[in-house]
Formats: sequence, C-alpha cells, structure tokens
Amino acid sequence: MERLLSGASVRKPAGGVAEVVLTPASNAGDVRFDDSGGRCRISGFADPTRCLRPPLVEGRSSYEEQTQGSAGAPLVSHILTLALDPHDAAAFRNDSTAEAIRNEGAVALVRTESGRRLCVGCSSRFGTEQPLRLLGTDYASGCGLCDRPLTLLRLHSADTAPAAELEEQETQPDTTENRP
Repeated sequence: MERLLSGASVRKPAGGVAEVVLTPASNAGDVRFDDSGGRCRISGFADPTRCLRPPLVEGRSSYEEQTQGSAGAPLVSHILTLALDPHDAAAFRNDSTAEAIRNEGAVALVRTESGRRLCVGCSSRFGTEQPLRLLGTDYASGCGLCDRPLTLLRLHSADTAPAAELEEQETQPDTTENRP
C-alpha cells in the first residue's frame, strides 16, 4: 500500500501540478467530506487498478478554479490541464480506464507544486455527479530548438464549491501503475 499522492504536504511558493491520479467517476469509492465540505478523505477506490497516474511533463501542467456569480450559489469552474509527452498521450487514448474516464468523467487527486492536495470532480453537494470531463486536447510541436512537443489534455468540471483539500491518510490503495 502507498499514498495516493506522494510527497509531504510542505507548502512551497511554486505553481503547477506535480502529480495527478485519475479514476473514472464510478470508481471513486468512499469519499467523505467534513461538515464544511472543504476537506475530504478517500478510503479507497472501488477497483484500485482503474486508476491512472499519467507521467506529467515537468512544469507544464496546471489546475485553475474560476468562481463566478454574486447572487445565490456561486459557479466554480475547475480546469485541470495535463501536459503529456505525445507518446504517453497516445497510450492514454488507447487505455480502457482512459476510455471510461472519457465516457463517464473523472475524479482527480491533484498534488500541486506548492504542496496542496486536492480532490477535483467530486464534492460534498454533488458527489460524483459533476465529474471532470475531457474538454479538449491540444498538440504543440514547440517553437525553439529546446522546446519539446507536448499534448495538453484539458479537463473541466462545474460545481458550487472549490475543490476539497485531501486529508493525509496512513495507508491507501496501491495505484503505482504508471499508465498514462
């Protein structure tokens, strides 16, 4: 057993996404939120083998929350952009778990470079009814001699709350498989 997301929860003044675990929304398992909905604990996935830990291109992936609205419940857009090597992105297209993610949406466990650990695509109000959906893919060949080609996968979810902070857990399902 290992942690779903590696690394300590030390906060650093850095941007970007360091690591992400994706699973189909139906595989999210038991997610429990605190009373405020701002923190959550995942006790496991229904099937730990249906998780993807895509190898991210360092320094190019991001997570954004955009909040809109002044009357009533706010609309919070969650945008997860994953930068992959084009070969890894091709494998992502041909993977059965990735196909389930494309068809039903995803829950993502995200560790940012600054040390935040977030659960995106699942909330205390909607559960997994508003999962991350594949918004689109972009391919960039790069412009300069040192630029590497990238495939960007953009996932989006709309909710009424920011992403919940993922609580530290002692043991968690093994998701070491490094499939894209």
